[in-house]
Amino acid sequence: MNRISVFEQPKPRFTPEEAAGLLRRDYGLQGMLSELVSERDQNFLVETPQGRFVLKIANAAEDRSLLDLQNAALRHLETVEPSLGLPRLVPGRAGSHMTEWKAGSGPHAVRLLTYLPGQLFSAAPKTPALLASLGRLLGRFSHAMRGFGHPAAHRPGFLWNLDEVMALKPWIEDIASEQRSLVRRI
Repeated sequence: MNRISVFEQPKPRFTPEEAAGLLRRDYGLQGMLSELVSERDQNFLVETPQGRFVLKIANAAEDRSLLDLQNAALRHLETVEPSLGLPRLVPGRAGSHMTEWKAGSGPHAVRLLTYLPGQLFSAAPKTPALLASLGRLLGRFSHAMRGFGHPAAHRPGFLWNLDEVMALKPWIEDIASEQRSLVRRI
């Protein structure tokens, strides 16, 4: 798939019942599912007697190497800095941290992670204490990521890489007008 297609491909649209079937098949879990907000994939909060989880169904156009990068980073952080309080990958019945669901618009990579309760940063008041706490957390994160490497993190054309910011120019018009001039100046 090309690097833009994931932004153009509609995100998955599975029902909670379909996702529950996938959860039973691949993870051996049953519970109540409710959909969560997501950018380009589909996520469900899963509440089971064993705990709360997030079922992540990737966009069919998502590059699997980027999902592998995310998984590798989570496993690395769990090993070197487990106190960061990050979600943990939950292996499927076959032992893999990523399964596949062939349905809808194509094959979808599927992952299950532990759920972290809390408030979205965007909804929290930006107090000095919160910002100082965020700075400390980012420092610990940066320190823990030293020495981590993955081929997908350094590939040209990866739009989340800040070196590729100019490739996002075609989407400036999609930004709300009151913020568009600020983005153009940057």
